[in-house]
Amino acid sequence: TLSDKAQIMAVTCGPYQGELYSAFGHSAIRVYDPGQNIDWIYNWGVFDFNQPNFYLNFAKGYLHYKLAVMYYEPFVESYIEENRYVHEQVLNLTLAEKQKLFDYLQWNARPENAYYYYDYFYDNCATRVRDVLVKVFGDAIQFDGSYVTTDYTIRDLCDIYLQEQPWGDLGIDLCLGLPMDKKATPYEYMFLPDYIESGFNHAYLTTSEGQKPLVAKTLSTHETKPDEKGFIFWRPVIFTSGLLL
Repeated sequence: TLSDKAQIMAVTCGPYQGELYSAFGHSAIRVYDPGQNIDWIYNWGVFDFNQPNFYLNFAKGYLHYKLAVMYYEPFVESYIEENRYVHEQVLNLTLAEKQKLFDYLQWNARPENAYYYYDYFYDNCATRVRDVLVKVFGDAIQFDGSYVTTDYTIRDLCDIYLQEQPWGDLGIDLCLGLPMDKKATPYEYMFLPDYIESGFNHAYLTTSEGQKPLVAKTLSTHETKPDEKGFIFWRPVIFTSGLLL
């Protein structure tokens, strides 16, 4: 049972061009409750490098992923070491709503429930963060997609994030083909962690007391810093008018 000190955060980590699988960034959920000595990350981005034909299957979107629960500090430190920004959105939930979400997370983390079949655009580490809230709160949660004013296809969105991964970009284009040319809805933009953050900033929860913003506040845990030559590592910046480089 969570204490009245508990907070639940949606965590967004910036892209990293060192690996193909990290080029899009990452999303997770943090449960922090000093009253119960809990500081856990629920991470749907765990996979086994030893799966046969790992990179080919990654390009095709044919990998088994799982939800893992891990301690917050080593998780966030690994992203800071790679100079990736980390933003934490404190969800605007009552204690009863936090408990309901926490109970679902605990259920999802059981071994028989933790594994899922990864899909690049519709079922990944980012969409799982969104979909957990949808499963817990149902129609009470609403996403206002009017802030998205661009008209990108899924391929367009991938190309933006894979500018420094030309071979990976080519492999994904070849393996996934024409379905990538579908015009993405604002809801579908949220296959990208940055758009989970923006989508949550434009989401609302309806309760018996009325409608409230889903996010109470955002904590800037780490921001990308210039390297020793003074260059700032590439990152996408999302504004309400769309996505810019």
